[in-house]
Amino acid sequence: MSTDDAWKLMSGVPETDGQSIGQLNPELLQSVAHSMSPYAADLGGADQPDKPGFDIAGWADPTDNGHLAGSSNVFAALNTDEEAGTEFTKNAYAAMLAKESEYAQDPYASNAANSLSTAGRLQGLVDKGLLLSTQDEFHDVAEQNKEMYERKAAAYGALTAVGGEALGKVPGGSYVNTMISAGGDPLKEAIIGKEPEPEEQATLAGPNWNKHYYSILNATPELPAELVNDKEYGWAFDGQGKLLPWEEAQARIANNIERGGDYDTMFNRLGRHDDGHGTRITQGYNDVVRNNG
Repeated sequence: MSTDDAWKLMSGVPETDGQSIGQLNPELLQSVAHSMSPYAADLGGADQPDKPGFDIAGWADPTDNGHLAGSSNVFAALNTDEEAGTEFTKNAYAAMLAKESEYAQDPYASNAANSLSTAGRLQGLVDKGLLLSTQDEFHDVAEQNKEMYERKAAAYGALTAVGGEALGKVPGGSYVNTMISAGGDPLKEAIIGKEPEPEEQATLAGPNWNKHYYSILNATPELPAELVNDKEYGWAFDGQGKLLPWEEAQARIANNIERGGDYDTMFNRLGRHDDGHGTRITQGYNDVVRNNG
């Protein structure tokens, strides 16, 4: 499933008039997606000692350069059936949010930035997998773009529909709850994007990272006093030193893009200053979606 040849075979099975494995046997693919969902984080390079026995060595990242071409092909194959793709993407989103929340809870831990790299790779895998699978299924680029958006929205909706109390009882669920609560609609839009216009081309425009940074900052139990008290960022905080809701803060700066970049700067000033955390999530994403091989 992970090699380029395997993906070509599964996206257009011989002697089936070009049908994919998901079109030919959706029930089988749904079963595979369900059984692999607990290991979605592994495909993004996460270390999950509580889930032994799933080995990605040699195939998830065959060129050993962080591009995770093998993992991308798995995501693409599972998305040849919409239901299977929604199930797997839902769990990938949960793993991604848990990693962002892990960082937010203790940004000063010695290996905290590694969680951000994994989060970026997971979002990249979702986007790259959907791009590959819908390219195979849709020849009209506007329809493809619409389909990618709708599938991401369905997966995120399936995740939030689980409900906070139920989600909090599963491993890592409390971390996911924290991020969903902290990020709200801005985080949702950062992950699934804006609903595309009919004439838009099917491309990977990339997430709105400022909304990711806002969500992580908002999930951090106590922001550094030097951030809260810095007058340059006064527009972003209320009188009690808490981050304002996204829309309220944007209204204060009239949606000025340059000033909105202060979230990026504040995020860079959070946590350790020797771990490169400010670029880890974007680098993880770019390594996956902007490279072949």
